[in-house]
Amino acid sequence: MQAGNMLNEGITVLKSLFPSNGITGIGILDAPQKAKSAKSFTGNQKRKKSIKSLAEAIILQSMADLWNPAHRDESLRFFEGKGYQLCADIAGLNWTEKLKMRRMLKSAGFEITPLAR
Repeated sequence: MQAGNMLNEGITVLKSLFPSNGITGIGILDAPQKAKSAKSFTGNQKRKKSIKSLAEAIILQSMADLWNPAHRDESLRFFEGKGYQLCADIAGLNWTEKLKMRRMLKSAGFEITPLAR
C-alpha cells in the first residue's frame, strides 16, 4: 500500500470516530469515563492511546511524504487543512507546538499557509 493511501485511510478512520466536523468530537478523548469494571477502564485507556498513536503516525507519515515528489502536494494540503489540525489536537499538541511544527516545515523550504485559529 502506498503512503498516500495509508494517510487517507488514517484520516478516514479518525473522521469516522468523530463524525461531526472532527474537531468537536475530540472531547471524547478527554472526557472522564465511568468504568463499570477495571477491564473496561483498561480497554478505554488502550483505545485512547491507539487513537493518539494513529494521529501521531498520520502526522509523521505526512512529514515524510513531503520529501516524496509523488505525495508532496497531498502532504502540503494535509498540513494546510483541517486534517492536520484534527490529528494535532488528538495527538495532544497545543497551539505553540502546532506552530513550531509548521515553522520547522517552512524553514525546510516548504510553503505552507498560516494556521487559522
